[in-house]
Amino acid sequence: MSVSVAARHAVSRWSFLQYAVFVVAAMHVVWSIAGWIAQPSFAIGEHAPTTPVICMDYNGWHAVAGLALFGPALILAFRKSWAAWWCIAGALGGGFAAGIWAWFSHRVAWIFTFPHNHMDAVVHIVTGVILLALVGVQAGWTAACARCCRIPRCATADTDPTPPADAITRRRGSPMCRAALGPGRCATMTPLTPRPLRSDARRNRALLLDAAREMFADHGIDVAMADIARHAGVSNGTLYNRFPTRGDLVEAVFVDRLESLAALAERAAADPDPWNGFVAYVTGMCELQAGDRGFNEVAARGMTAAAAQPLRDAAVASLADLFARAELPGAPRRH
Repeated sequence: MSVSVAARHAVSRWSFLQYAVFVVAAMHVVWSIAGWIAQPSFAIGEHAPTTPVICMDYNGWHAVAGLALFGPALILAFRKSWAAWWCIAGALGGGFAAGIWAWFSHRVAWIFTFPHNHMDAVVHIVTGVILLALVGVQAGWTAACARCCRIPRCATADTDPTPPADAITRRRGSPMCRAALGPGRCATMTPLTPRPLRSDARRNRALLLDAAREMFADHGIDVAMADIARHAGVSNGTLYNRFPTRGDLVEAVFVDRLESLAALAERAAADPDPWNGFVAYVTGMCELQAGDRGFNEVAARGMTAAAAQPLRDAAVASLADLFARAELPGAPRRH
């Protein structure tokens, strides 16, 4: 992919904030260049020459300051987080600070000369308000889209920001969502593709699963989540980043047991002797539950996770087949 094609692809996925920052920055860059052309003087002092350009007093110093503030925004707009931080910094520094100073003085920072200081102050303050409003609109739209399309909150340092592929499917995004996140980021109907975890994230996940197996086996699945994190040697934040709810952790710990139970039921159904198959299933189930209080509770309450439903259905179907064969005339029976 060529550089120009890659650049066009990146711009096509911009959010509302990125487009807005780029447009505002481009307008102020053109405004600054026009002011520099109109009055290129770099004189300093109360009587330094200036020329009004669209309600703003300009000379060389003011033009350079405008280019220094808004020029980098043309590059920072390529990242939504950079664009947001630039808006906040630009609003506080170039907008409100300079505007308030200009309201009370004709000379800002002892360099910039503003003969029409009140008008200049209003322009700076309004610019600051616009920049903060852009950030607020983007934040509001993103939050609304997160509720609409069930987009998960991003994880932190030791986790991957993309959830498991079977955990979430985004619905087709509304125009507001596409504007907030950028085209293509909220319109897919397919499950998200998981990214591989970093080595430290994999290690933390394994520690949490091992600790949860031990704690569930000894104390049941209602054991405090903080105790599990402490037993694993990780923080509560790490635990909740990997497993946001107790149900997520229970599913991750016991889904392999349910797979074993489903396989056991399938083998029992395949046994030519229904009685032997039934005995083998009951014996194997008791062995799985022996000494594991947590699995006993899961078996009694039932696991409602989506990943457990196919396993439960498969086990029920196998057992139903086993019992149906046991009721056929001539089937072996034990008394």
